[in-house]
Amino acid sequence: MNPELPEILPLFPLPQVVFFPSSRLPLNVFEPRYLTLVGDVQAGDGWIAVPQLTGELGADGEPAFHAVAGAGRITRVEPTSDGRFLIEIEGVTRVSLTEIEVDTPYRQAQVEEYPELDAWLENPEGARSLRDLVRLARRVHVLDPGTGEVPDKRRGRRELVDGVAGKVLADASERQAMLEAPDYELRTRALLRHLRVMDNTLQAVSRGGPPSNPEVN
Repeated sequence: MNPELPEILPLFPLPQVVFFPSSRLPLNVFEPRYLTLVGDVQAGDGWIAVPQLTGELGADGEPAFHAVAGAGRITRVEPTSDGRFLIEIEGVTRVSLTEIEVDTPYRQAQVEEYPELDAWLENPEGARSLRDLVRLARRVHVLDPGTGEVPDKRRGRRELVDGVAGKVLADASERQAMLEAPDYELRTRALLRHLRVMDNTLQAVSRGGPPSNPEVN
């Protein structure tokens, strides 16, 4: 658990964006309330949470957001000549959010940190699965460059899993489900299943035949 995590965090809700721990999120900030948020965060401890919007309205009429989100610190703020901020947020942890009433123009929430259970990645099965994850993700990227480049394997184990999830899961609901998975074993296994299906389908398309059973290959 992170002892530096504040009990209350400002929120930057976004549509179709799932902010994983161990990832970096660049943003172009131009809306007045979020310009205020960035200024307040700069003057404070730097922490912020980025929940994904659900696409629905809450009881208070504000856009609803998922209760599980990534939280991190703003590590770069670059003012522009036209009054915007170009920022980068470095993911640190997952949190559950309970929105509170505030008098700031931006929303805030009380947070509770989720422990990141990653011991499985350190054992032989986890290490082997991680190698398979990187190998499959690279093969899928060769067949479909739109999936994005695979993170450098020299990065930490958690960073690799989160990085691959952010690159290969095109659907925001799938990325949200991955963020909410309770531990890295479940995340890695789910990603491997997804990548095997993608690899099998792309291989079939490249050779002009029907997909085979990805669990057999």
